[in-house]
Amino acid sequence: MQIGCHKKLLEYLGKKPQPRSPEEDSLLGWSATLQLFNRRRIILVANDETRYNFIFYGIKKGDLKNFDDLLLGGIRSCFEQECISPAIFDKYIAETAGGAAIKFTKSPSPKITARLRELLSSATQFQSFFSLKTLLQFHITPSLNSNTFLPDEYCEPIRRTFVRALKKRYGEDIFASRAVELEITLGTSNVFRRRIVVPIQYNFRELHYIIVTAFGWPNSGFLKHFLKYNYWLEKDSEGRPLSKLESEEPAPSDISYESRLCYLVTLDEVFSKYSAITYNYRLEDGWAFAIKLVGFQDNHDKPYPVCVEGSVFTLPVSFSEDPPGSFDIDHVNDQLEKMFYKG
Repeated sequence: MQIGCHKKLLEYLGKKPQPRSPEEDSLLGWSATLQLFNRRRIILVANDETRYNFIFYGIKKGDLKNFDDLLLGGIRSCFEQECISPAIFDKYIAETAGGAAIKFTKSPSPKITARLRELLSSATQFQSFFSLKTLLQFHITPSLNSNTFLPDEYCEPIRRTFVRALKKRYGEDIFASRAVELEITLGTSNVFRRRIVVPIQYNFRELHYIIVTAFGWPNSGFLKHFLKYNYWLEKDSEGRPLSKLESEEPAPSDISYESRLCYLVTLDEVFSKYSAITYNYRLEDGWAFAIKLVGFQDNHDKPYPVCVEGSVFTLPVSFSEDPPGSFDIDHVNDQLEKMFYKG
């Protein structure tokens, strides 16, 4: 696989540029650039045809010995993020020049170099989510690729461009991902219950949006985005948390347990270990949802989460003021598709 590199990146990697294979399809090529941001190094990598991109943040010299593996892992994560079949990814890699062997070259053109600068500038708007706890900033890849702004030319969302290009090359049937099936119940009653299937690479911030949508707050966007929530993974014998995922960083003085930010943790990581956790939403009101693992699916054929069943009611925004509405599974799945699928 060819990775076209900006001069500064080649120097940082200690690589001499190799000759490019000019006949390679631009969909099979990727290019990368390096920049300092807040005294940390960012490497942005983008597909030459579609602009689909991902970033490494806080990379250090010691990370470079495995940089080839990091690059392949980053490209694989792009396919996983869009729920593309592993078989399609393997076929894609086999078609690139040199296959899985990375070949570092000069940037293919000044246009690509300028495009990388634009993408990097756009990426910095998500700086509040940059984390030194992971090199690959997988949690912001969807946001990076929802961008539609490009100077002097029309462009649809980058994610859509990427998926359509893969469909054109490999056919319509490109989706197959591992997913987790979860049953979610408010309190101890089955009156408010949903069963959902979610790709395992989703993080717990995304799961929050899925749950809120599945339980039906269609006109309450402020609830989705601004109320605090958390997940309890483990409790002690007295019911106090031992391990939590938080919607925002807690004050150091408040931490008496293991705490992680929910957008840095995937469903795969948690449900490979736990069969049941608790989701606490609207903390001031004490809404506690039991989340139970039903099982894993190996060939989820939708590039977004789906609700497969549920009780007859939606949750009211306020129990004291609003009666519960009726549950419409087709409407819920339409909302989930619009929220998470950009193809």
